Amino acid sequence: MTAKRTAGRGFTLIELLVVIGIIAVLISVLLPTLSAARKAGYKVKCLSNMRQLGDAYKMYAGDNKGYWPAAWQQYTRVMPPGTIGSTCDKRWYDFIAKYIVPKMMGSGNSEMNWNGTQLTALEPQLWSEPIWHSDTALWGCPMWERVGRDATGNVSYVENGNAIFWPGYLQNPYPFAPKRTPKAEVFNTTPVPGGHFKATQYTRWGERALLFESMSHTFTPGSVPGFDTTDPFKWQYKPENTSGLDFPKTPSLFWAIDFNRHGRYKSGNKPADQTLNVMYCDGHASTVSAREAWRALTMR
Repeated sequence: MTAKRTAGRGFTLIELLVVIGIIAVLISVLLPTLSAARKAGYKVKCLSNMRQLGDAYKMYAGDNKGYWPAAWQQYTRVMPPGTIGSTCDKRWYDFIAKYIVPKMMGSGNSEMNWNGTQLTALEPQLWSEPIWHSDTALWGCPMWERVGRDATGNVSYVENGNAIFWPGYLQNPYPFAPKRTPKAEVFNTTPVPGGHFKATQYTRWGERALLFESMSHTFTPGSVPGFDTTDPFKWQYKPENTSGLDFPKTPSLFWAIDFNRHGRYKSGNKPADQTLNVMYCDGHASTVSAREAWRALTMR
């Protein structure tokens, strides 16, 4: 009788609690590992997308006599769509989009924002559906929050606000750094002005950043309060600059290098931590620190 009762007996409450406790411990141990693996996968995916963007630059150059697109171009509109005489506004991604998302452009002109209207009702835009929520290289970083931040790191623009105007990547506007001019930006009145440079004009291809992960739609060294305006390309942060500023805890619209994109922590990464991706002029992409990204952008 004793043997039969023992064979049919279920788990006691204590035994169940012990098993649940063991499972909870295993989950607590595995979750950080799984999270780290997921982030590592995102980083690899982002690097792959940046290389695709590099290929798009090469195809653009092949179609445009060796020239790469301007980082930012504005000129007076001379034909519709849009109001004739008003300002056209185009960014680097508008020029190379047709090599990345041609099937999403719809019928008609295959170029995104081809006449610089920035209006989805008139022509495809970066924030048009299905481009906006597509799995393409233009929106290629899974870790991009699609928000803007102010100088203190607080969110100032959200997904349905100004942050939709940039994809989390930014073209380096300084092709001849450490020279600050000329820049790969155009603010003239004619459709084909200066400010475009041939790929062969960019020097030190393997060291010069062409695209980098950015918190902003523009990169202006020296815009951070306290920077040396006489030499904006100078690294202003400690410890390299012993009399400089404390390194910020988060990137912002004023410190565009997104050093928290792939960082170990959501905020508070150090300038030497390998925390963001950069695509160089030769097309290769790698994960670097904020300090290394700064050097690749300013060539100090």
